[in-house]
Amino acid sequence: MLALIWSKERNVQIELILAFWHLFLNPQCYTTEKQAYNLIGLFKGATLSELTSLEELIMHVLSAKQVAENAQERSKDARLVVVEF
Repeated sequence: MLALIWSKERNVQIELILAFWHLFLNPQCYTTEKQAYNLIGLFKGATLSELTSLEELIMHVLSAKQVAENAQERSKDARLVVVEF
């Protein structure tokens, strides 16, 4: 599954990121401590190629999270501007 992060098809990458998020990092299902244990479990016994894929996947997850947070901030700013007029 992890090797799919290297797919040239953006839809495959997106679905992998979503599946990874829901299986291991979803804050509605897991506490922060459980999320850490989930990641540690993935890293234990992983091969070099699996670790490289995990690194890339986590970078994509963090990037997507940052984009979502920025979009939320922009929408809040837009609402403030509309309210001020």
